[in-house]
Amino acid sequence: MRPYLLILCLLASQLLLAQDPFTVRWPFDGSPNGITSVLYVSPNPASFVGVAPANFGPYVVGQSGQAVNLDNWSTSTCNRGEYASVTVQPTSGKTMTLNQLSFFFARSVAGPVQISMRSSADNFGSDIYTGTATENPPYQQAVIGLSGGAYTNQSGPVTFRIYGCPPQGAGTLRLDEIVVSGVLPQFPLPVYLLYFRAQSQPATADRANRVTLSWATTWERDADYFEVQRSRSLSEFGTIGQLPARGTTNTRQLYDFSDDWPDSGTTYYRLRQVDTDGTATYSNIVAAVLDDNTPTLSVLDSETPGTIRVRGRNLTGATFSVVSMTGQAIPIETRTETDGSIQLTGPLGVGLYVVLAEVDGTKLAQRALVR
Repeated sequence: MRPYLLILCLLASQLLLAQDPFTVRWPFDGSPNGITSVLYVSPNPASFVGVAPANFGPYVVGQSGQAVNLDNWSTSTCNRGEYASVTVQPTSGKTMTLNQLSFFFARSVAGPVQISMRSSADNFGSDIYTGTATENPPYQQAVIGLSGGAYTNQSGPVTFRIYGCPPQGAGTLRLDEIVVSGVLPQFPLPVYLLYFRAQSQPATADRANRVTLSWATTWERDADYFEVQRSRSLSEFGTIGQLPARGTTNTRQLYDFSDDWPDSGTTYYRLRQVDTDGTATYSNIVAAVLDDNTPTLSVLDSETPGTIRVRGRNLTGATFSVVSMTGQAIPIETRTETDGSIQLTGPLGVGLYVVLAEVDGTKLAQRALVR
């Protein structure tokens, strides 16, 4: 893939409605407990109705680690009152969308041969999976796609049951690695951040080097304050300042902050926005460079239709181009203003674009919003 197209794909992906993927696992490594990968989705311990882990060996060698070894299956009839059950549910007012369930299964010599699964989506009325268990080893894997309204944006629990029949005798069914996967939609944050920028400012006769930080919000809800945080290594951030937020507003708000004691070289910044109830969210990370060689590029606000304004350092001889989010090159004219900023003018309709600058083999890219 060409570098510019890769940049476009990365930038465009940030514009999509974000979703947090999650998995919930029941590994059965000596316990019926589930494990969740995220805070807001909770698994109940696996339960067993009409059957139970075998007294002579409740956990045996599984596909990965151990597997639960279920005994006491009926030997005279297929009994829908006998099953293993797992439940997953969102917490803290979140909703979840489930997209897949998988598990491994096998049987002992006289264990149930036919395996089926049902879910609470239709009150356990129909099979969503059937399969044939082989004598262990090997384990078979069931992979079940989950779709439809019963699995989408659910605020309550969803339960799955695994049944075993027809009876073969006094044998066991072995289950391992039950995994439910899905996504948690990212709910609207207390603040919608339009942009966050860092711009290096070289020293003047009356002022040392500094970095100016600017950001804008398009709406805020119960927002309390912003912390400006700084790092040299990206491994640890420290707070260097704080600005009050506007609270609740549906109009565009502008913020500015000056780091008057930046380090030489590259410094990284982020915002920590704190809500009135103490909830905190973080912005994307931006970088500022203070040296006489590294080129930098920042997009400035522009109220003139069809134009994009940029500013940078060490951009002498740079060539500029503008590309739409679909990858179309937009013809532009470039003009340097008296304040040192660069104005890019062309047939730029309202929307998002990527500004590209190339100087001495270095390529820079920034998103720009044209109103």
